[in-house]
Amino acid sequence: GVNLRNGFFDRQAYVGLVTPVGAILAGRQYTPAYEVTATFDIMGTQSSLSAGQVASFPASTEIRIDNALQYRIVFGGLTASAMYALGNVPNNSKAGRLGGVMAMYKAGPFAVGLGYNQRNNDIGQKSLQSTVLGASAQLGAGMLSGMYIEFKDDNPSGVSTLATSLAPAVGVAAASTLQQAYTNALRQDGKLMHIGYKMPIGVHTLYLAYSTFDDKRSFNADTSSYGAAFTYALSKRTDINAVLAHFDNKNLAQAAPGQAGFRIIGQ
Repeated sequence: GVNLRNGFFDRQAYVGLVTPVGAILAGRQYTPAYEVTATFDIMGTQSSLSAGQVASFPASTEIRIDNALQYRIVFGGLTASAMYALGNVPNNSKAGRLGGVMAMYKAGPFAVGLGYNQRNNDIGQKSLQSTVLGASAQLGAGMLSGMYIEFKDDNPSGVSTLATSLAPAVGVAAASTLQQAYTNALRQDGKLMHIGYKMPIGVHTLYLAYSTFDDKRSFNADTSSYGAAFTYALSKRTDINAVLAHFDNKNLAQAAPGQAGFRIIGQ
């Protein structure tokens, strides 16, 4: 789900105004449901062990969105936001737009979060819906984190006008058949569950993670992954990371590790 539009720039880029009663942000931003996902994925969405790797194409949750307006508050242990993103499609105000909300609460060693996104496709039909519930708790020397995601998409984006563009080359009947085949293949209906444990070992960190995707479509393309990762800190700003991941595909599933390791992160 990263840079599917093949853009020159794919990270966040936004401006905002912070006030005593909340912040208003505008630009390209993380979606509310993805924020919850990134918080309660024990891998922080990094490496082949991250939860989204077992349901990455099509993506189970929109990651970033252009033309987004967000209202955000932080009050004590509560962080909450509401987002509306314009589709920027001429003559169709419903096309490509996204709405989402999220709330996360942290109290001492415990945290819980809930997020929801609703995206329309390129002709304005309801498309990808994602609901994320996550929780974490300090357990011993480390942190235990779990997450449950439900997602559904009956009208995938990018295929609604495929028949029109292909008809001159292959004929109306064949073009219609191809469009329907792509639509069926890209539809989504599934549940994703994730549990992981992160434990510091001195200045280093050990991760254990398990994720499973239950595909509710007729393909029944279930996938699970499990493994371990280790971050070796060379300094406060530089790490070396090793990941061992096993993927188990069933029926028509073809998931594979999409990231070999972590990004190097400045502290």
